[in-house]
Amino acid sequence: MKICFITYDINQVGGIEQVISILSRQFAERFQWKIDILSLYSSSTDAFFAVNDQVQVIHGRADGVKAGKQFMRTHLLEGKTHYDVILTFHMFISDEMARIAGKLPAGTKWAATEHNSVSYYTWKRKLLNFFVYRRADALVVLSEVSAGYYRKHGLRHVAVLPNAVSFETDEASALDQKRMVSIGRMEPVKGYDRLIEAFAIASEQNREWKLSMVGDGSLKKELEKKAKESHAGGQIVFPGYRKNVRGELLNSSLLVISSEHECFPVTALEAMECGVPVLSFAIPEICEMDGKSGAMAFAEQGNVKEMAEKMRELMNSQTRLQEMGRAAKKRAKAYHVDDIGDRWKTFLTELCSR
Repeated sequence: MKICFITYDINQVGGIEQVISILSRQFAERFQWKIDILSLYSSSTDAFFAVNDQVQVIHGRADGVKAGKQFMRTHLLEGKTHYDVILTFHMFISDEMARIAGKLPAGTKWAATEHNSVSYYTWKRKLLNFFVYRRADALVVLSEVSAGYYRKHGLRHVAVLPNAVSFETDEASALDQKRMVSIGRMEPVKGYDRLIEAFAIASEQNREWKLSMVGDGSLKKELEKKAKESHAGGQIVFPGYRKNVRGELLNSSLLVISSEHECFPVTALEAMECGVPVLSFAIPEICEMDGKSGAMAFAEQGNVKEMAEKMRELMNSQTRLQEMGRAAKKRAKAYHVDDIGDRWKTFLTELCSR
């Protein structure tokens, strides 16, 4: 089978780039499929997430939206490579694919992938999504929450294929470090201002606890200033990006997710694989990840005081942390890469047989 992944920039640091890295490696190594990654705006092979040597990365070096669309059109419609399946990531790319889907070589299937929560979109964007996804041969979503929404509104070709954990390990955090961690892009949707507020409240009587905010982004300086101005400033650190998130998690006792929206965060899977409990705002997709396993604790969305209270409870209960940690390690097995890879193989094989 010949598969083409299409993304903005494979060198970026984000969930989509990590997912493409994991899936392309699985397809190339385990299934011996021929894999191309069409990276519209990149010009370097220095990807943050490792790309398997058997996978070909085709850099578009486009300098704008128009150029990106043209590069994509030229490669798919005028190039010599025939693909069995094209997998698109990001809405802009799916929008363009909807325009050219009818011109693809005979036998080529297009599967659009949706990596945003439905709640992230405006009603206008939701309406446009339906027009776009109807043109695809299949829509791949990460959760039953998303699948239920699209099916309810008339899409029948919807498959649920959750993200896989990026690594597997026999190790587990001892959960004896008074350290909690957040991992992600420092952008508005992640709600890190609320995380700092909640930690400042929870740490008033827990001065020995630290919060490590791993990542970078446009809000980093603003968040550093907010943390410094809070009474917990000395307990909050900003180490930047870390490739070795496993090490960060194994030396932590809690992962905190403060986002407004999430679809299926890989960081939560990584935490569970390391036996680390997760505290999150009650985002439906993350609640689904927990599956009532007891690996996670939840606060009402946007309720900083409740988040702080849940945080404080966990800070003060080693027994609760240990119970959640054991549940997390067990739950992570449902998302091991070979199992998710097998689900993808079944899906793509059936798609190509239609």
